[in-house]
Amino acid sequence: MKSKIALDLKRDVQELLEKTGYISLQAPEVIEEDGRFFVDVFVDEPRQLIGEKGKNLNALQHLVRLMVRKKHGDEVVMDLDINGYKRKRAELLKDMAHFTRTRALREDKDIEMEAMTAFDRRIVHSALSEFSDVETESTGEGRERRIVVKLKK
Repeated sequence: MKSKIALDLKRDVQELLEKTGYISLQAPEVIEEDGRFFVDVFVDEPRQLIGEKGKNLNALQHLVRLMVRKKHGDEVVMDLDINGYKRKRAELLKDMAHFTRTRALREDKDIEMEAMTAFDRRIVHSALSEFSDVETESTGEGRERRIVVKLKK
């Protein structure tokens, strides 16, 4: 069953890209890990597909998830990445999280980070969860939701 889902994902993503006028440099790569499917796509011009802070990529991923749900049900979880954008973004966010922690410790105060998507916030929470001197808390609503790095007293 899992291999059929992977083949469907590969075919559906390729077809969707072609219908939107994008040609992938190679067939999408699908990796199944811990019950989650990771779809990596490489295209010549990724900027438009990714969009500002990944907004277009998130929308494209949403469309693919709807397609997957229709064929395989709600139990299939997948992530779509274009030209390694999410992997690079995750590294940047981890660096920002560590910098913010250092700043909070140096200035001896809580630091509020910029507004982020749920995906980005999850990376920051995870990156700082290993430290016993700070804790993270999400605040705000909707698109203004952000993380506050708080000193543990």
